Amino acid sequence: MDRIRSLSSRKRLWFIRSLILSFVTLVFLATWSLYGSSRWSIPRTTSTSSSFLHLLIPANQANTNLCKTLLSAAIAGYSTPVLINWETEFNSTELVDGGSHLAKISGVLEWLDTLRPERDDDLVLMVDGYDVWFQLRPETLIRRYNQINQEAAARTKQRLGPAFKKERLQQSVIFSAQKRCFPWSDDAIPCYAVPESALPPDVYGPDTDIQIDPDWPYQTIRPRWINSGIIIGPVAQMRSMFHRTLQKLHEDPNFGSDQRLFNSVFGEQEYQREVMRQRYHSPLSHLHSSNSFLSRTDVAQMPHYSSSPLDFGISLDYFSSLGHATVFAETDSAWFLHSDKTLRGSEPLQLPDPHPLGASHIQSLSDDIKQSLPPFAGTGNQKAWEDVPLYTNLYTGVTPAIIHNNAHRYGLKSVRETAWDQMWFFPRAREMLDLAIQKGTQPLAVTKDLRMDPAKNENRVRRWWSAVELKGGAWSGKEREGGRWLRFGDMCPDAEALFRDQKGEWVDPIQDVAWALKDSP
Repeated sequence: MDRIRSLSSRKRLWFIRSLILSFVTLVFLATWSLYGSSRWSIPRTTSTSSSFLHLLIPANQANTNLCKTLLSAAIAGYSTPVLINWETEFNSTELVDGGSHLAKISGVLEWLDTLRPERDDDLVLMVDGYDVWFQLRPETLIRRYNQINQEAAARTKQRLGPAFKKERLQQSVIFSAQKRCFPWSDDAIPCYAVPESALPPDVYGPDTDIQIDPDWPYQTIRPRWINSGIIIGPVAQMRSMFHRTLQKLHEDPNFGSDQRLFNSVFGEQEYQREVMRQRYHSPLSHLHSSNSFLSRTDVAQMPHYSSSPLDFGISLDYFSSLGHATVFAETDSAWFLHSDKTLRGSEPLQLPDPHPLGASHIQSLSDDIKQSLPPFAGTGNQKAWEDVPLYTNLYTGVTPAIIHNNAHRYGLKSVRETAWDQMWFFPRAREMLDLAIQKGTQPLAVTKDLRMDPAKNENRVRRWWSAVELKGGAWSGKEREGGRWLRFGDMCPDAEALFRDQKGEWVDPIQDVAWALKDSP
């Protein structure tokens, strides 16, 4: 009996020691994952159903506006960002904004060129760093990106006829759209050669596409031109497009801004598509102008390629479902509680009375929002997306995933300060950031895998991961060439400007635990 008791005691001791060892091992692995492992995570499966969503933000220094971009991205659940051109000085007296716009092209391309070939199918989301706020989940954004590409491909196929298939064209890179062909003049190829807007021809009522208000001349113009503040596409296609854009920059270093260059590349693509359409004798569709622009004298000297070297699969986010650029569209949108039947608009923008399209199309949120992770998931707060204020377009009813606060006329850059507390995560931004950092490693989004053959009996699910595994800051550097980790608290010490909760300095909830464990005996 004593031997049996002794054996039982040893088993209990062994069991307790095993529990302690397992706990210590888990703590070690968690700490190593956070602060000692490779900064680049690995998809949790070797299947083709896992990819990275890379978030790139061109930014060379920290300020409160960059911190708002980083904070909203973390709370909404996006990848840990990579900062492009960090601590680079832009002081050229010969280039626009000291050369910062053009360095955005070269800096992003340098980063893309370091990615290995197996990353070619990853998605790259590039956003401006000082006026962008993330509103909806990455799963919603990726679903919309896929839908936009499908719809763009259908329109292009209808317009180009057999040329679309014979030239093996595709749609893969999506730019934000705006209402003015800036900084080009209206008679330039990047302005008139691009497709018509996909928005309804009466979206702004009978005055659509007519400049009626000299103070706000573009309010009723449908967006059909590039805004370079938000770009998303696969690594391979983004790399090719950026190489062509940099080539145009080298041809004329004083060409101007990155947006001017991207507009030029888009104009080249659409010019070449018109060449292809005529080559295969496709009739013009109702989706395009009644006369081909190739007869214009200013395009007579453009090269007519026998293939499609200038086609990068570029299209635009005409409905602003990925991101809404507020420039030239200053009164198009406002914040709403969609559960509020009166749909009272928020300050500083108010719902027009009477609303040109009625209220019913604004009242219903799209399924891709409703089906995403609820806004305060994990906090015990049961509010649905209908119960939080969401920035929504008055004319289309679309709630964008990203808000691009680039309006500047009449002092509207101040909206970055006056409207910040309209974001749905107020007044719990501090708590939501802590929760986002403390979450374990998991997919950012799960969507349909459009690359797989639907006829095959396979799981057509694609999981998206953050390429940078650390949380609570941003990474500065390239995949193969090293870099450094930038803690959110170090970049953004003015906690009151961000949280407005009078609780003082923000403390990284994981950093302190990890380093306490590291320093313990």
